[in-house]
Amino acid sequence: MSLSFSILKTLFYHHRFGSGLTSDQLHLCLISPKTHSRSALKRQLDLFLKKNILIKKNNHYFLSRLTYPRRPDPRHYQNKLKFTQNLLPILQKLPFLSFVGITGSVATTKPKKKDDIDLLFAVQKNSLWLFRPLFLLALKLKKTPFRHSQQSQKPNHFCPNIILDHSGLTIPKNRQNIATATDLIFLTPVFDRGGYRSFLRKNSWVQKYLANGYHRKLKKTKPTPFQKSTTNNIIFSFLNLPFFLLQYLYMFPKIKNETINLHQAIFTSPKK
Repeated sequence: MSLSFSILKTLFYHHRFGSGLTSDQLHLCLISPKTHSRSALKRQLDLFLKKNILIKKNNHYFLSRLTYPRRPDPRHYQNKLKFTQNLLPILQKLPFLSFVGITGSVATTKPKKKDDIDLLFAVQKNSLWLFRPLFLLALKLKKTPFRHSQQSQKPNHFCPNIILDHSGLTIPKNRQNIATATDLIFLTPVFDRGGYRSFLRKNSWVQKYLANGYHRKLKKTKPTPFQKSTTNNIIFSFLNLPFFLLQYLYMFPKIKNETINLHQAIFTSPKK
């Protein structure tokens, strides 16, 4: 796949969401199984501008002759990011937690005012179904708004869409596509005990779609010894199974396209 085709394909893909891209964002989420330098990307962008194939507005590149909605107010991103800081005191006290990242529209820095805040969690092996009720209980006690998967979207409500333990960090194959790869590349860690790099390595399939982004993220993330919680105990591993069965039985009638098993809880439908 040539660089010129990759640029057009990437911009057309993001046009679906009414979004142009800065040169840095375009380099990060370039749809290509090969890496490309920033200088090569800049040369090709300049050529496209001269030929009127692209237009540039407010440092964002767009495909010419296509209509785009108005860009969301950048203050929405800052407000939601600031709101997420309220989670840190809660996260620091929770056991089992490895890392937490923001996903979805907030991670792209272009959320709308009405958007909620999607979160991805990684937890220690065999602790997912102990962690989940503890986290939700902590949010309730702190009166922090959150959304269950079956509820409608509400502004600034936290949505724990994805929870993975260290035996299930790899995204399932039926979800391994450009859409998911883009989500993972835009993911913004907000809390890390050394699990983010492990998550990246377990999802090396992303480089088949977004090689630039994958290698940039991996290079930026320094190796950090995984900090195990003091609660890492064989007793909790045994408790995790009955907690899983109880929660699974409760959720079973509502499960459609979600991925729910002992090591993964993904409450979103596979993207295309």
